[in-house]
This record gives sequence, structure tokens and C-alpha cells, in this order.
Amino acid sequence: MTEYGSVDEGKNIFKTDEFHNLMKEVIEQLSLTPAVIKDEKGTEYEMSGSIECKGIRGTDRRKYLLDLIRLTP
Repeated sequence: MTEYGSVDEGKNIFKTDEFHNLMKEVIEQLSLTPAVIKDEKGTEYEMSGSIECKGIRGTDRRKYLLDLIRLTP
């Protein structure tokens, strides 16, 4: 289940505080800043990284960050 990012090119954006805090740590290490992104309804979200980056929770209940390639400058 996706808990952070978007799987449909930004139409729906998922964001939980737990994953947002985890992604903030990642982008701080890369000297990047959060971005404000809008979904198709115009709702704004502060996201750490691009929406193509995904945060999922596996069936083992561990957290996984995927598609981090979009974070490279």
C-alpha cells in the first residue's frame, strides 16, 4: 500500500507524517528542499522529493522507499 507519493502521475497524492519525516531526513542528506505539489483537485501538499518517489509499507510492516532516482541533481 502506498503511503507516500503518487502512483498515477499526481492525480492522487498520498502522504503520511511518518513517511514525510523519513523523506525529510533523506533530502536533508542530499541538500535538497521540500516542494509544494498540487493534485488534480488543486489541493497542495508539501512533499520531500518528487511525487515519483514512493513510500510503501510491506507485508512485513517495514517501510520501503522506492524510485529515489528522481532525487539526483
